[in-house]
Amino acid sequence: MVKSATFGNVIAVDGAGILIIIRPHHEADSSLTVNIHPSGRKIITSAESTSKEPDLQNVQIGSLVKISIKDQGFAFGIITSLNLRSNTSEPSPTDARIAAVTLIGEIIKNPAMNNKPSIFQRGLSNYPALWAPVTLANNEDLGLVYARPAEASIRIGTLQQDSSIPAYILVDRMLATHFAVLGTTGTGKSSTIALLLRQILHASPQGRVIVFDPHNEYSSAFEDIADTLSPENFFLPCWLLNGSEAKDLFVDANSPTYDQEYSILAEAIVFARTRYNSGTVPPETITVDSPLPYATSDLLWRINEQMGNLEKTDGIAPYLRLLERINRFKNDPRFSFLFPGLVVNDIMADICARLLRLPVLGRPITIFDMSGVPAEVAGVVVSVLCRIIFDFAVWSMGVASAPLLLICEEAHRYMGEHSDPAFIPARNLLIQIAQEGRKYGLSLGIISQRPALLSSTILSQVNTLITLRMSNEIDQAFVRKAMPESAAGLLTALPSLHRQEAIICGEGVTLPMRVHFANLPTHQRPRSHEQPFSERWGKDDWTIEKVQQVIWRWRLGVK
Repeated sequence: MVKSATFGNVIAVDGAGILIIIRPHHEADSSLTVNIHPSGRKIITSAESTSKEPDLQNVQIGSLVKISIKDQGFAFGIITSLNLRSNTSEPSPTDARIAAVTLIGEIIKNPAMNNKPSIFQRGLSNYPALWAPVTLANNEDLGLVYARPAEASIRIGTLQQDSSIPAYILVDRMLATHFAVLGTTGTGKSSTIALLLRQILHASPQGRVIVFDPHNEYSSAFEDIADTLSPENFFLPCWLLNGSEAKDLFVDANSPTYDQEYSILAEAIVFARTRYNSGTVPPETITVDSPLPYATSDLLWRINEQMGNLEKTDGIAPYLRLLERINRFKNDPRFSFLFPGLVVNDIMADICARLLRLPVLGRPITIFDMSGVPAEVAGVVVSVLCRIIFDFAVWSMGVASAPLLLICEEAHRYMGEHSDPAFIPARNLLIQIAQEGRKYGLSLGIISQRPALLSSTILSQVNTLITLRMSNEIDQAFVRKAMPESAAGLLTALPSLHRQEAIICGEGVTLPMRVHFANLPTHQRPRSHEQPFSERWGKDDWTIEKVQQVIWRWRLGVK
């Protein structure tokens, strides 16, 4: 074993696992002062240093240190702060050095193995004694502490502090308690997700993943193992909508007869569902929320019939508004995926099988390309997809095992603390998945560049945080609240992380760590929509025909 030079000694320990270490002082007359923090959790101790002390250039925030526990093994901790204490107004080389360390775990000597160190484990059975020597963890120590766990794990890259040490994520723990990938635009969030999914599905080819992709980034990255759905190739018939979703789609929120219109719509939907029902479901049990098909023509016929039964024409306004809105959506080619044709077929099983990858058939990922979904119905589409995912998981209990990971890209758009009203139903469903999904084998992967805008209820259920470079102070403060205290020292590096670097903490990792992610082949990376201005401005390739083509696509809603 390569030995590390002692650079400090334990001089204060408290029950919270916070200890402060200092450079060793060799002068007999060096002074020592101890100050207890008012909170009682931290004890700050200082001592004079001398020129005989070792060089401390390698002692940094985030460094792993090792403290001897006599005759038992070693405690390990992470440096969370470094300070100088000076008795003068100007700092000097003789000022006291103070390092605060959070204890994180231990390696105990195993008598059955001639007292050789065994595996690293979180938590402490014994605290270090005062004046115990402190050393920086060497290469062998890092290998033991960050060794591949015995439980299911994937390799995602290397430790930033030592590129020879692999970094692993505990798959089951990360998925069982949800995870988030956070970072400023351009820091590599999409590539991080691509790497995680590739590694997870390489280890578990029968896994199932759904990706909400608002910018059509992922289809090229997973072309070989994904089925990409969009309004152009996937039907989501309006009869799949429950009452609340149908109301959001067909009733204008600003209508002066809003409540009347919904009452008319709900009665017409129950009528249409009952009329289509072949008798497999007792008619008296059919509601506006029943997942039964109906023909849009029956819906419109019923509304017209009820309007015709009115004795006074001054009461037809809500009927006319409702009919106008339904017909507008029905006749607009952009919404054809909601109205698949004149003939109504019960294709619910086909829709669920394709969306949820049942069976997997070599393509474990469903990418739902949201870029082609008209803005007017985006909230409803996300809501109905989330509801299908959750309801199928609930009702599949006792039939077959169907765990699933839902990746929500640009999550702040539809699970924000103060969401657009159109996305509130989707946010509420995602809150339900975050809180109850574990019971039904549902896991959430949240990706966002603005964590401060996310629902605090959802983020409180996320127990593994993967944080890339983040420069916004409000977002940094939000992440600090969500991260454990043992990662506090690492968070100071958030604004200065390189691309492909992240700080990971929580249930999905043995210890908080700063990681450099592995490279993905070019063809497995998400499509970048960044335009190289200098390159594009180097040529003028526009013609009037291309302008006309853009306008044609614009008018038809075809991308």
